[in-house]
Amino acid sequence: MEMAFPEGVRLVIWDLDQTFWNGTLTEGEISWVDEHERVVKTLAERGIVSSICSKNDMANVMSVLQARNVDSYFIFPSIDWTAKGNRIRGIIDNVQLRPETVLFIDDNHLNRAEAADLNPGLNVASELIIPTLLDHPQFAGKDDRELTRLAQYKMMEERKRDASTAGGNEDDFLRHSGIKVYIDYDLEGNIDRCVEMINRTNQLNFTKKRLSPDVEQAKKEFAAELRDARVQGGLIHCRDKYGDHGYVGLYLTSEGRTLKHFLFSCRVLGMGVEQWLYQRLGKPWLQVEGEVLSDPRDESRNIDWIELVADKGDADKIAGADMKIDKFYVLGGCIMENIGHYLQVFSKKVIHEGNERRDGMDFRRTHTSYLAYGDWLPNSVFFDAVGRLGCRREDFHNRIFEADGKSALVLSFWYDQISPLYRHRSVPIEMPFLIDGVRWDEDVTKLQYHQMPADFRSGKDAERIFHYFKNNFIYNGYINPGSYRNRVNAILNRIHAGIPIFLLDLPGADEEKWSERQVRRDMIDSINRAHKELAAERSNIILIDPMEFILQPEDRMDWWHFDRKVYYRIFQRIKALISAM
Repeated sequence: MEMAFPEGVRLVIWDLDQTFWNGTLTEGEISWVDEHERVVKTLAERGIVSSICSKNDMANVMSVLQARNVDSYFIFPSIDWTAKGNRIRGIIDNVQLRPETVLFIDDNHLNRAEAADLNPGLNVASELIIPTLLDHPQFAGKDDRELTRLAQYKMMEERKRDASTAGGNEDDFLRHSGIKVYIDYDLEGNIDRCVEMINRTNQLNFTKKRLSPDVEQAKKEFAAELRDARVQGGLIHCRDKYGDHGYVGLYLTSEGRTLKHFLFSCRVLGMGVEQWLYQRLGKPWLQVEGEVLSDPRDESRNIDWIELVADKGDADKIAGADMKIDKFYVLGGCIMENIGHYLQVFSKKVIHEGNERRDGMDFRRTHTSYLAYGDWLPNSVFFDAVGRLGCRREDFHNRIFEADGKSALVLSFWYDQISPLYRHRSVPIEMPFLIDGVRWDEDVTKLQYHQMPADFRSGKDAERIFHYFKNNFIYNGYINPGSYRNRVNAILNRIHAGIPIFLLDLPGADEEKWSERQVRRDMIDSINRAHKELAAERSNIILIDPMEFILQPEDRMDWWHFDRKVYYRIFQRIKALISAM
């Protein structure tokens, strides 16, 4: 019997009498069909599971199946004397698949018609299709000779059974389920699973961004996504008291603010894993595409039943239990945002202080100028001078100075090395002044307004700001190491005494790879020497040298952008040092 299927079948629902076996059980002897048993077992080894929808007596049917040791191959069997259409819908809902991926086999054409009518998209066929199933391309599945998928559905079946007897309070049931989640950041090492999940998950795939249907091409595409220094991500592994669910989710963020991929297996539907992870990631921007079965942004449930574990194989090793820190204050640009990504998942709260881009201008709030001038906010002369540059008062109010005794700081002042300063002609201040599209080392005072990028000139106050700047500021070059040290020292003096401070050194220069304009070796060496002097004077400063974590050339994309693994290694060092305190 030839039959076309819209996509690969993942579940076969069997009628029994005159279909799976010959004869009618309630009317006497039945004739077992060995070939049908082989089909069910072979499909299971391909990751395609089977269920039952039969008008029969449950005890009698299970007695027959158990005698043949085949009962364990069927999930969510529905065996009673009611109509089959609604029962099939219940089976499909329980296994959380779409009808298009399900086949119902029944010898009775009325049963098939009813099932198809009540379950739009369901594939239906008579018993004549059975001999062709194993050779049909939509039943090829994938190698699962260890019956992993069947075991996962058996766990789901047990969970559903327990939930139905838990008194109706689903959240209380979940609180007693012992749900543990592990985040595996080795996406490259699990690229096959990543590609499979991106292209096969539907109902809990919230972004619907697909890769090439060709597996090898899809791997190349995903590997290219991972080579973006602004990208972070992880695979979600889940287990509970019913067993190991394996990898059930995947996320990929861009710059920590936007979810490029956010998807989960339907095996965890109703467990709250997607909402829990969305909260742990700091609620990044998520554009939900198409129809989905839940909303990760839903905050109506207090998901307090999931624990993050530090080891996939050790459910008792709770992640972050030894962090000893309530809050991390992270200061710096994109590299610090990437480090903060990992701290955010493992600690109670991470507060990231970065730079801001407005009206075609970069306001480098992480430059020591902004931090050092924070005490000058009440000074009207000072604020009049910087306010005419487009600065706001909040640009100089940095939350790192709010850190208390249960906090830790992770600081990077890398922008001091690449942002030249401009000195005011009459007010004793010097500030970086950066316009998007203008080289960082360009003396803006020597340029004309018409040479400014269109994005900047489109701002309503752009021309006024530009001419005020040209008339009142003088190019003063890069900060010298002595001034840098004094500024950082003044900044540290304003921070709560005794707070652990992780200070990132500047990464070493590679003059053959990066131009002198971008990287000046003498400046790098001088600033790192200043860090060592400050650390020698203050016992709470721990220096982090990024070069220690660059293990191979491809780990470094340019002077200060690295592969994801580098940021993770830095996080691991910080975590280990905090744990040892």
